[in-house]
Amino acid sequence: MRTESVLASALLATLALVPAEASAWCQMTTGGRRPGPGETCVVATPPDSFPLAWRQRCTSMSLSTFGSSTLSPDQVADVLRGAIATWEGVRCDGQPTGLHVEVLAEMNACERASHFTGDRNVHSVIFVQDGWVTERMHDARAFAVTLVWHDPQSGEIWDADMEINEERGPFVVCPAEGCADGEVDLPNVITHEMGHYFGLAHTPDDALATMWASAEPAETLKRDLQPDDVTGLCSIYPPGALPEQCDPAPRGGLGLDCQREEGCNCSVPGLPGGSAGGAMALIVVVATLVAARRRK
Repeated sequence: MRTESVLASALLATLALVPAEASAWCQMTTGGRRPGPGETCVVATPPDSFPLAWRQRCTSMSLSTFGSSTLSPDQVADVLRGAIATWEGVRCDGQPTGLHVEVLAEMNACERASHFTGDRNVHSVIFVQDGWVTERMHDARAFAVTLVWHDPQSGEIWDADMEINEERGPFVVCPAEGCADGEVDLPNVITHEMGHYFGLAHTPDDALATMWASAEPAETLKRDLQPDDVTGLCSIYPPGALPEQCDPAPRGGLGLDCQREEGCNCSVPGLPGGSAGGAMALIVVVATLVAARRRK
């Protein structure tokens, strides 16, 4: 079973909004239902739905060999480490959450996001050159998507992969004053996507927050967390809530080849015949950062 949650874009640069005084962060939930009329967030209501979160404090990520056309693997890895450090640096009443994400030196061969039930996996960052809409069925406006596989009976995150839309590039590391026209700041995009990696959904009220649903191409605002982002992470992962043990291996062990074994229970979004099976059902929620519409 697969469900998608792609939130609509909103104009960022021309909105006269300031950060909301009350926290308005949202958490991803099982099922991927969109907020309805009068709702700012989809609130989990166990046993019908559950909030998404990791149950282990340490995870790992690996860059795919399907990489950026403008940045080297080392440059992308530096951006990823910087985004991770931003979220790991959150303090909740002076205490860390304990979350730790290791960026592996080894690259993987994943061409698309996937999860293999009962087999080895990898949390991958993949740059997509073509087929964004026609093959992967992603929103054409999206700079990137994060696909989060989880147990629908508990909300435990099992796997998360980022796909980055090269058709929206070129992706660069912008100077502090912003990118040149047409360029997209990769740290801005990946810092937002890391919020989804940890289970945060889009914030509905604070246009300056990292987890706001849209961005201008040259924007760098999302590199720095706002109080809304911090409150969300601290609420999902209060200090001491996660086990002390640190094992960054993915569910089923690390697998860098990303091969679909014959007869496996696999989930490959957008791939005809992709399925999710096994003893427990598997659901993937797709969270997206889209380009803000420009006002003429």
